[in-house]
Amino acid sequence: MAYWAVGFRALRQGDLQQTLPHSNAPLDSRRRRTSSSSSPWLRRPGGSVSLAGRTTTLCCVRAGSCTGGRDALHVDHALRLVWLSKAYLLAGRLDEASIQAQRALEFSRAHQERGHEAYALRLLGEVAAQRHPPKDEQATAYYQQALALAEELGMRPLQAHCHLSLGTLYATRAQPEQARAVLLPP
Repeated sequence: MAYWAVGFRALRQGDLQQTLPHSNAPLDSRRRRTSSSSSPWLRRPGGSVSLAGRTTTLCCVRAGSCTGGRDALHVDHALRLVWLSKAYLLAGRLDEASIQAQRALEFSRAHQERGHEAYALRLLGEVAAQRHPPKDEQATAYYQQALALAEELGMRPLQAHCHLSLGTLYATRAQPEQARAVLLPP
């Protein structure tokens, strides 16, 4: 768990050089033991690395999210679905990304995981914004819902991501005043 914590912190800080060695150590250690209770926890950083531009671990993210569905505690299952959805989105597979993000939203709401709900909402906004043609109104609604929930829960990094996503959406849709209001609040 210590390796996992160090790797996950490094990932959240964007330090992939520190993330990879710490993320692989618990998996190597786990392979030597039979306990599976921590398996989804130990897969998180490695699976998340694929979201940071690594293309080799989509199947790892998928395996981690599927395993979580069978675990008695469903520890962070919604968040793993968000990561799977993000991996599909990065791979250009919008339909699968949408399905997994919707599953994450439903699971997080059913289990009152409001923080994970906020991440799922933002991701649904990303999927809608990348559709061809883009579903601007739907994307805006998802981003605003995610932002409101992130503000309520004090999730400042997610708030910043929501502001950036909304601002980018407005800017690419020739709505400079809305973009400026979101990106440069008073």
